[in-house]
Amino acid sequence: MIAHILRPLAAMLLGLTLTVPTRSSAQSSATSSKILYSTNFEPAQGFDPKFTVAGQDGWVASEDGGSGLIESGRFINGGQQAFIGFNPPNGKTNDFLSLWRPINHVPGPTTGSVGAVLKFSVQMQILPSQTGGNDDFRWSAYNTNGNRLFSLDFNTSSLLISYGLDDTNGFTSTGFAFDTLGSYALTIWMDFARNQWSALLHDTFIVNSKPVTTTRAALDFGDMDAVWAIRQPGSPGDNYMLFDDYRVTVEGVTSIPPRIEFLGRETNGLLRLRAVCQAGLKYAIESSQELKVWTQLKTFTAPPEGELDFDDRDLPATTARYFRLVQLP
Repeated sequence: MIAHILRPLAAMLLGLTLTVPTRSSAQSSATSSKILYSTNFEPAQGFDPKFTVAGQDGWVASEDGGSGLIESGRFINGGQQAFIGFNPPNGKTNDFLSLWRPINHVPGPTTGSVGAVLKFSVQMQILPSQTGGNDDFRWSAYNTNGNRLFSLDFNTSSLLISYGLDDTNGFTSTGFAFDTLGSYALTIWMDFARNQWSALLHDTFIVNSKPVTTTRAALDFGDMDAVWAIRQPGSPGDNYMLFDDYRVTVEGVTSIPPRIEFLGRETNGLLRLRAVCQAGLKYAIESSQELKVWTQLKTFTAPPEGELDFDDRDLPATTARYFRLVQLP
């Protein structure tokens, strides 16, 4: 399998970005959100770098040790960052260390209602081991009963990104890879009423329309854990995951916002695009040349994988063309 390598933020600043505007009728132009928890791990917020993250501002860990706070200068916004890894947890033979901040939020249960969609966002970077051992780092969602719902795994040996559900099928590759040269903006959307979640690195969907639970676990949000998965218990690497701008919000939308992704352009000028949406919902693809008058090109119901590829065969030779997705009733 050939993985698509996602460039970290430090590399992206050197390149160009194609912007394809998108919109959902389920969203207003200025959607409101309710903050359930947010931190930048700064001293002003009560975080002291002399101690582990656990025990500060309500953070909890499954084991002692294995986390901390540093002023690394690696992230653009500077300041202080949290980390998990590097120092072995005190439980020397344990294969996992989890670090979390309890949220315990029960979202609105009605499908299509404001309040059922949660958004988790974090800035993160994984630093490789210098001692030979390469472990995994994960973000894992739990419900209020303590049941793990799903996980997003970053393998520091293969640099591949995988996801795991609450079934018995283990982890599945996303087809994307990461590197350790800079930080990534991770966003995880959770629509609890429709039992679906999606994840993006920067603005690229790496997981889309997967079930929050396959076992009928309680559809609510307990916490989002940073996890150090140690491959050789008792002999972990000194790799670690830095993270900052940790934020959980209830979004003022009725579904996970869709996006249009640019796939490339053929030698004959054909523009290839992909609509990434929530499975089972109905959308319209619209285009415009000046962002004022929009023309509907196609309507469709998103398939189970939540993706639909399409071409623009009428791209003007001298005029820009903009695209957007509109969720239909």
